[in-house]
Amino acid sequence: MDVGGLTPFLWGFEEREKLMEFYERVSGARLHSAYVRPGGVSQDLPVGLLDDIYMWATQFGDRIDEVEELVTDNRIWQARTKDVGVVTADDAMNYSLSGVMLRGSGIPFDIRKSQPYDAYDLVDFDVAVGYCVPEGETYTAIEAPKGEMAVYV
Repeated sequence: MDVGGLTPFLWGFEEREKLMEFYERVSGARLHSAYVRPGGVSQDLPVGLLDDIYMWATQFGDRIDEVEELVTDNRIWQARTKDVGVVTADDAMNYSLSGVMLRGSGIPFDIRKSQPYDAYDLVDFDVAVGYCVPEGETYTAIEAPKGEMAVYV
């Protein structure tokens, strides 16, 4: 929020609210549902829930694109993140950085790809790296996870 963009967060809350409504329809509660119990679940899914979730999921990618535009096209956001906190690829390796900071510096390494755990071996994805110049700035480090999000949506 300190970088000049409250609206994207609020739009994110709208989408979260839709998910919480699905959760509530299934269990009757919004947070601690006690839905999964020994031997199964407390009740069957409500009629129409899967259709509603599918409808939400099909439009969610568009919603993410709208939120991304709000962020990346915001001049305040750009002024506060471009050319700020530059970490070169060499620095990233020398400092043993990992995750977003490493990929934001342009190094295409993701432990989920090189040593998959959970179901990552079932997901075909390219490692999202920062593609802005200079690589390694704060703006670029934020771009890398946005590329990851596109894979999962």
